[in-house]
Amino acid sequence: MDKIILDMYSLLKRISDNCTENFSGIGIVVYDERVFDSNCHCDLRPNNKCKNYNIKDERIVNYLIDVSDYHNDLHDGFDMIDSKGNLTHVAQYFVPPIVKRFQPNLKHGVRLHSSICGSVLDGVICIGVISSGRDIYILRNGSYVNLEELEG
Repeated sequence: MDKIILDMYSLLKRISDNCTENFSGIGIVVYDERVFDSNCHCDLRPNNKCKNYNIKDERIVNYLIDVSDYHNDLHDGFDMIDSKGNLTHVAQYFVPPIVKRFQPNLKHGVRLHSSICGSVLDGVICIGVISSGRDIYILRNGSYVNLEELEG
């Protein structure tokens, strides 16, 4: 399994294990900045700048938990991490084109379905999602990554 997938799973697990009752859920797009089309997203809160943390920096966990709180203006949208593991954007409007062959997950909403469709875009390495109910998903090339394999 790719190192970035393992790092993403570790990050999602640490967020899920430490988030509060006001956690709104989170979607994180990991992208290759050389290929990813920057027109696929825009700032929902353009006056706010995200902290420049790395995926392995423990401070990223608390930061992403804080911005994913329902009371934080940055809780909506997707956050973005480049291929080097650096957090580059928070609260991004990310709505990829609908891929008709992908059916929505009946248990979860638009964030997960956007992630499934977005995971096939050029330059998207993977997308990690934690639902408000703490369910963890990693999507790559339109498929769910088997998380049991990552735990082994």
